[in-house]
Amino acid sequence: MTTTILIEKNIPCPLSDGTILYADVYRPSAEGQYPTLLARLIDGKDSHRFRYLDLLKVVQAGYVVILQDVRGRHQSDGTFTPFYHELTDGKDAINWAASRPYSNGAIGMFGDAYSAFSQQIVASAGLKTLKALFPIHAFSSQEEFTHKNGLFKKAKTLDWALYLAEDEIRRKDNEQTGQDYLMHWKAYTDNVERFYHYEPKKAPLFKMLNASLFFYDLIKQSEQVTEIEANDTPSYFVSGWFDSFLESTIEAFSRSSKQEDVPHTLLIGPWSTGAINKDLCTRNFGTSASLHSISNEGSLTDIHLRWFDRWLKQEENGIEHEAPVQFFVMGINKWRKETQWPPVGLQELQLHFCNKENQLLKNPVTHFNDSITIYKKQAAANYLDQTFHRYQTTCLNEALEVIGETNVIIQVDSLETSIHLSAALYDITANGDYHFLTEGTVTIEQARTPQEVTIRLSPTANHFKKGHRIAVAIGQTSTIEYEYHVEKGNKQGSAINIILTKAILSLPVVSNPLS
Repeated sequence: MTTTILIEKNIPCPLSDGTILYADVYRPSAEGQYPTLLARLIDGKDSHRFRYLDLLKVVQAGYVVILQDVRGRHQSDGTFTPFYHELTDGKDAINWAASRPYSNGAIGMFGDAYSAFSQQIVASAGLKTLKALFPIHAFSSQEEFTHKNGLFKKAKTLDWALYLAEDEIRRKDNEQTGQDYLMHWKAYTDNVERFYHYEPKKAPLFKMLNASLFFYDLIKQSEQVTEIEANDTPSYFVSGWFDSFLESTIEAFSRSSKQEDVPHTLLIGPWSTGAINKDLCTRNFGTSASLHSISNEGSLTDIHLRWFDRWLKQEENGIEHEAPVQFFVMGINKWRKETQWPPVGLQELQLHFCNKENQLLKNPVTHFNDSITIYKKQAAANYLDQTFHRYQTTCLNEALEVIGETNVIIQVDSLETSIHLSAALYDITANGDYHFLTEGTVTIEQARTPQEVTIRLSPTANHFKKGHRIAVAIGQTSTIEYEYHVEKGNKQGSAINIILTKAILSLPVVSNPLS
């Protein structure tokens, strides 16, 4: 293990079109050639917070670490266009990194979110020097980043665009103009919730900041980047149950895992890319969920090192023979190891909570072989600009472990206009606390006859303890979180009275719950 680390700032990396990107290099002081890890960043190599990785520990373990600002961001030259240059620029950056005198030519890539996208797309180029990836919170296309089930993720995309605008403003040539725009940027950032109510193209922050046209590129869904296909580079995918990119990370892992001769791993914890609303998730997941002690076996940095040691240093440490799928089961705060996603042997449990007259069923059953009565909670729950109707089971008389994708199946009467519905799943403790687990959205088209619709909720893993209750909430999708077409006469955010003539909660359960 090296004890002295060299740090070189703003090292130029010339691209094939003449643009210069700049990188910071962290490397062992001892002469020699080392395997090299590259992260390409949009939020600044000087300011990026590596919550997932101890960079100095990685260098001490015998790696060169290169942090590079992508085109048009922070220190690097050029104009930033989201997603557009990542394939060609990524190839140039890898070839440049492999040619450094301190590199042995074996390259790995790491990073989260946009950096995870940059890893996957350049892996499709088939560069022999690229040996392994470690994408965290991965998505494979612009559509996955900006949309969900065809709905534009307005709040999240506005947040991201506004965040990126600060560097765009600081890069302005005219210092006074830049300061004026920066003042506006600070004001908009402090009051960003106000702009969630605007149609995106009419939000005043775009016009006032005049930072970059990439805001409008994010808003429109045309000219999307081609979705990344299966990845043939060994990859360790990481996501969290509350991460907005959970489904796309699982999908990327599943596509890549179809190549049986290339090892891939999926790790899912009770994490998020951003803050979790405390009113929705008030759970203590214990020390085994900590990024510093995953499953009480080591930190996420330790997992990075084992993965890259295997593929860049060719160390036979056996990591590729371990369970390819590992995930945290909430409620009992333990980890499960499986051979695939979704796990083998899941059984469907259907819970019916109203009949065709929209009346509550009577005589709750006391076992899981049939339906469980779900009682409607009379008090509506406010969630942003939505009104949810909540239903809940009676207290469970035995533990129930749900793993995978939950579905809410409903039948609605004829509709005069198309609507957008959301559903959310909760675990209600013996003390009456609601713990948010997952949610999903669906668009129901205008129809004159009753129709059956499935609301698909994002995957989750939760152990419902004996004495707990299962709750589901159904309501109109938030026009703050999402942007969609609103029919004339129906104001944005107003409630629509929906009569459910059938409602079923379909849960994937395991026969061997943890204990």
